[in-house]
Parts: sequence; structure tokens; C-alpha cells
Amino acid sequence: MLARFRADVIDLHPAVVHIMGGINDVARTSGTALTRSNIVSMVELARAHGITVILGAVTPSSVFQGSPDLKPGPHILWLNQWLRGYAAENHLIYVDYHAALQDGKLGIRDGLSNDGLHPNRLGFNVISPLARAAIYQAFQDRAQRPAQ
Repeated sequence: MLARFRADVIDLHPAVVHIMGGINDVARTSGTALTRSNIVSMVELARAHGITVILGAVTPSSVFQGSPDLKPGPHILWLNQWLRGYAAENHLIYVDYHAALQDGKLGIRDGLSNDGLHPNRLGFNVISPLARAAIYQAFQDRAQRPAQ
């Protein structure tokens, strides 16, 4: 995402960007350290260009297909705690998609994902209202800021 951020976000001059990522990084050896670094870089780039940032929680998963021994749930919880704290410290909007999708056992609720990892259409039906509310809030916050 960071490698594409300039072309996919900054060059388009949006007022708001919603950053939601990291689920695939949990299974990589670099893990969440690289995810956190990349998110910080994207936030800094966005802010330097006057773009309001929304951070979205990583969606829940208790299993990765092809890596049955990997238990991503605790790593996802930890990353989401970091995201929530980072958002609070930096006055960013944080959207907790994890809470909306989780099954109580660190996984995604049945029927909301086709792979146990990424939300499907029904999963997006659950989280779309949360995203819309965050985007609305971002525009409200921008409207209340003094002109620069």
C-alpha cells in the first residue's frame, strides 16, 4: 500500500483517505512491525498533503488458508490495539471493524467471509455503515477546522 500511496492517493488530491490493511502481513516474517511503519508513513504523507485520515481496524481471523499452524487472532488483536492507540495519539478517526465482524473466538463470524480472512459481500454489508459514518465524521471535522 505504501508503494502505491502517492499514485493511488496523493496524486488524486482527496480530502479524506481511509487506510485499512495489515491482515496479510500477519502471516509474513516481518509481521506487524512493517505494517506499523508503513501505516505511520502513509499517515504522515497524507497529513503533509492536507488529507484527513481514517484508520480501519484489521478484520478478525482465526485461521489462514495454507498456514493451518498460524494462529493470527492474537496478532490481529495486538495490531488493532496499536492502531487504536496510534489513532488516538494522532487525532485520527478509528473504525473498529474487528468488533463488528468477530465471532467471539478471534475469528470472523460464519457467513461474513468466504476464506475466513477477508469480508465477503455480507461482511461488507456489516461494515459499510461504519465506514460511511467515519467518512461523514471526517468531512464534518474538516468543515469545522479553521481555514488555512
